Amino acid sequence: MMTLVAAYKSMLEFLEDKKRGLGAKEIIGHGYSMGGGVQGKALETYPLEEGLKKGIRYIFIKDRTFSSLKRTVHSLTKGCIG
Repeated sequence: MMTLVAAYKSMLEFLEDKKRGLGAKEIIGHGYSMGGGVQGKALETYPLEEGLKKGIRYIFIKDRTFSSLKRTVHSLTKGCIG
């Protein structure tokens, strides 16, 4: 999961970067199912304020995802895995 979170943050950096990336002014992220969890975890620590100061607008959508990975694992395994 942490590799996916790191990849999501790297993708945001690429989209924002004017010199080595796309220099986007609007970023729309759509996280579906597990992707919504990855997106949420990545955004917990990603410095969106820096992009907002540069005029970048963000929209993040979480679609049919879970509230926490721990609860999901517990639900799917019926508590067999701690």
